[in-house]
Amino acid sequence: MDEIYQLMKDLDWNNLECIQQNAITELTKLKDDDVILLAKQSNELCSKPCWDNAAVVK
Repeated sequence: MDEIYQLMKDLDWNNLECIQQNAITELTKLKDDDVILLAKQSNELCSKPCWDNAAVVK
């Protein structure tokens, strides 16, 4: 779970592009139960700098 939190923080556009892309890649691999966690926590962990990248994670 901590890894997911970190990946969500890594979506921040102030991070290096490679960090953002890695986060997107890893987050798109999540399974059903983890996706629910991602959705529940996204408002707390993802601020405006994460929104664009978070939208890419489907």
